[in-house]
Amino acid sequence: MNANEYTDSKIVKKAISTMQRVMQPSKKQKVEVGPNRHVVVQRWGEDMFVCIREYYKTVEDGEFKPSRKRINLTIMHWRELLKQSGAVDDMIKELEGVGECSMPTEKDENDNGKHLDET
Repeated sequence: MNANEYTDSKIVKKAISTMQRVMQPSKKQKVEVGPNRHVVVQRWGEDMFVCIREYYKTVEDGEFKPSRKRINLTIMHWRELLKQSGAVDDMIKELEGVGECSMPTEKDENDNGKHLDET
């Protein structure tokens, strides 16, 4: 590789382009799993990840931006999660009839985004 082939400005432009693509996935690149949650598959170096991320709408321009709330699963972990989805469904069913611990099926207006232990 020629030393002049990549200048600092080219590297910065490439990084910005990559981050914009990752941070603002197109409709084809994402699966919406809620009003502000998207699942995308992205490559980081040689590895691929399934990324579940929460987005927020900016006040200034109304664009959706990624929040810090996310989980990145390797493809191996994603496939293992899919294999274990039946066990997770069983746990949900078990908790559904336990009063206050039941899982909400719709957005709870009192949900502050924190775990019950963090209130």
